[in-house]
Amino acid sequence: VRVVHRPEAGGIVAASNAGLELATGEFVALLDHDDLLHPEALARMDAAIADDVDYLYSDEDKVDEQGRHYDLFLKPDWSPERMQVQMYTCHLSVLRRSVVEQVGGFRAGFDGSQDWDLVLRVSEVARRIVHVRATLYHWRAVAASEIGRAHV
Repeated sequence: VRVVHRPEAGGIVAASNAGLELATGEFVALLDHDDLLHPEALARMDAAIADDVDYLYSDEDKVDEQGRHYDLFLKPDWSPERMQVQMYTCHLSVLRRSVVEQVGGFRAGFDGSQDWDLVLRVSEVARRIVHVRATLYHWRAVAASEIGRAHV
């Protein structure tokens, strides 16, 4: 894990691109700083990677301030039609770094929908997209969460 301290805020796109610049691994993961990963999340994603896989995503749920899990979201397998109207893959998403770089990383002007924009562009060139059928990501639903985390 590498931490970036930027001299000015710049927004989520600038911060995400700064993180990409530091990345040295073959894959990068999209997650929020205050959420939780299942203890085996990265191992499960790694086990699902094959030579032709460029993007993987897992199922998710929410967790309240008392640690109770709810709102399980068992996502469908990859659907380009659904992705056009809903950013359903969200977290945990793992993308081949070279493909993210190929499509230009996060684009300025897309703060707030930067992940959706990136996944749409990655999906156009990805050789294979894999849905890992496991709840590996726990989205913290706290009072300060952006729009109550009502993304699905």
